[in-house]
Amino acid sequence: MIDSESEPLVGDGSDDNRTPSSNDNAMPSRSSNNGDDGAGESFCFENFPPTSDSSDAASATRDMMSMSLRRRPPKTRSLSMRFIKSLSGLGCENCQSYPFHELGHSSKDKDGVASNIGNETTDRTYDSVNGDLYNLKALQRSLSTISPLVSAPMMLTPPTASNGVASTETIIGEYMCFCRFYKVTYNAGILTTLRFSLPCMRVTGPFHDEDMLALVEMLLRHGNGALKYISRLDFSIASKEGRHWRNTKLVGFTSHGALALAKALQTTKYVRQVFLPRHRVGPYGAAALFLACRTNPSIEVLNLRRCRIGERGAYAFCEIIMGMNPKDGGSTDKEGTGHGLVDVDLSANRIGHQGTAAIEKALEKHLIDGNEESIYVNLEGNLVFPEIMNGITHGLGVLLCLLGGHLLSQRVRHQSYIHAISCGVYTCSLLALYVSSTLYHSFFTLLNTRYIFRVMDKCAIYILIAGSYTPFLQILMSDQPKFSYGLLGFLWICGGMGIFVEATYPNWKWKGTFSLTMYLGMGWAAILCLPQMQQRLPSECIHLVVLGGVAYTAGVPFFVRDNNLDHAIWHLFVISGSILHWLAVFIYVAPKPLMAYQVSSG
Repeated sequence: MIDSESEPLVGDGSDDNRTPSSNDNAMPSRSSNNGDDGAGESFCFENFPPTSDSSDAASATRDMMSMSLRRRPPKTRSLSMRFIKSLSGLGCENCQSYPFHELGHSSKDKDGVASNIGNETTDRTYDSVNGDLYNLKALQRSLSTISPLVSAPMMLTPPTASNGVASTETIIGEYMCFCRFYKVTYNAGILTTLRFSLPCMRVTGPFHDEDMLALVEMLLRHGNGALKYISRLDFSIASKEGRHWRNTKLVGFTSHGALALAKALQTTKYVRQVFLPRHRVGPYGAAALFLACRTNPSIEVLNLRRCRIGERGAYAFCEIIMGMNPKDGGSTDKEGTGHGLVDVDLSANRIGHQGTAAIEKALEKHLIDGNEESIYVNLEGNLVFPEIMNGITHGLGVLLCLLGGHLLSQRVRHQSYIHAISCGVYTCSLLALYVSSTLYHSFFTLLNTRYIFRVMDKCAIYILIAGSYTPFLQILMSDQPKFSYGLLGFLWICGGMGIFVEATYPNWKWKGTFSLTMYLGMGWAAILCLPQMQQRLPSECIHLVVLGGVAYTAGVPFFVRDNNLDHAIWHLFVISGSILHWLAVFIYVAPKPLMAYQVSSG
């Protein structure tokens, strides 16, 4: 044992000139509980050699050790064993009590009886005394005024409880040993989870491949034992906080960390959810995780959002998880369907059209084969090139709207206020459609933002249809209220109903059919007033209006199919219809005086 009275608190260089003693060459001891063969082994900080570099014998001994605590990086000043012990509260079973006298406290309870802290056993997964996961009674007996992490009796239990479950001291001690072995920093999220038996291990950042190795060592040892209370592994915060760590732009761990995690997931039986968003997993790491999920049916949720798995990762998902080889004519493998996944997030992974189509085909075949367990796969934001083309096409529409709105405002500058209001509503409806659509397709990797613009895009279609009718019915049919107010009001009411459905019932199973019916019905409602319009407009204007409606309708099949660049083609049809209707309004409707039709109709 290192003399606690002579050991300095910090490695400030005072121990560099110390004369080597017999303890300098001592091997790090492992103590077992009741003579068990390794069942209760724990790492003891007391018996590790000092960190001084002046002893050649100690250096040779450390090189020969098969499992030892490594020094911190050269830039970090080493800490003495006594300071580490006093900071963490860790010790071996030879340590009879915690040095409370150094903290100004006594190791006796209120009745003056010495507390036998060293002999108390605590089940890490269940407290038989209090009936919960936390030994609150033991925490209340603590006489220390500082953090329970330092002096709580639950931290000073023997290496193994009476029921064979590893104690808190063993778990945290081993994790700290693995961290020093791999030369990584202790993770606060992992320590908090181990200390208080939290069901969700939420790792804090930065967290890279070396950090994952230390965690995986713990899961491999105790994943089905003392750590079986962990049902969720969440690495989302680590990818955010590690973004600009040490002036680097690398975020989270890579495929090597994913491979190590996959090895642990293959053995643990209690982890249900795994969240790995924004880590650089890649197709190699994704395939390893898919293999782990295939062999471990307890995993239900897997989040790989923005993990750069690419098209190869999509093929690996089809072959490993869905049991379908997309490159072999869609042949199935019955052994590949033994997973327990119900929710997989593969959004924004640069999968592309081929990979997305392969996954959709595999999911469709999964349903056709009559599998009772359904699986939901989020594929949003993977069609990069099609989404860019969608944004460019309707971005061009925004520029045309601005130009057309300026020209139309100049056209009706000397007309009545009805002309100005009607043409203004028409221009605003065009801008609403093209701006919302451009934003929707531009933010295709941001799911929450994309959802808002998607609702706006769907609602803007109703606004455009009703807005396109406004100048025709208000200017040309001003002397016939049944059209200028009745039909126009009915169209705006229908548009309001459509907006209400789009905004409040996004998951309605009949919403697609309802929307398509409303689009076509409102668009061709002009047939009701077509005879009257033919009397007041030249045939060229009627032709422009009809051709505009045909352009909108001709693009509907591409809108429904929505395959690869079909949506961009649909956008071109929409732009064509808008141009034809705008020409009809600009050339024939806007210059018409309002009263002329009132007199002629009388």
